[in-house]
Amino acid sequence: MEHDIIQQRDCPSETGTMTFDQLDFATFCIGCVSDALHLNQRDVYDKLYESGILDGYIVKAYPYLHTLSSENITKELIDCMKFKGVLE
Repeated sequence: MEHDIIQQRDCPSETGTMTFDQLDFATFCIGCVSDALHLNQRDVYDKLYESGILDGYIVKAYPYLHTLSSENITKELIDCMKFKGVLE
């Protein structure tokens, strides 16, 4: 029951607010990319945040992205990071 209450609250975001589900999903994405690239999660967060991918893509495209497999999410985000120039 407590989880239902938490899900209804909004969390601050660069672009306004995000739901608990979006925050949870963003954390999941950071972990997936971190594992795939063998980087610590803080470095991945910094790259995603500074490039605008975190708020501009992960949070905004949550309705689409969360329907993908973890492998496809990871590939999509790594490709996006390369396109934005935060990965070589």
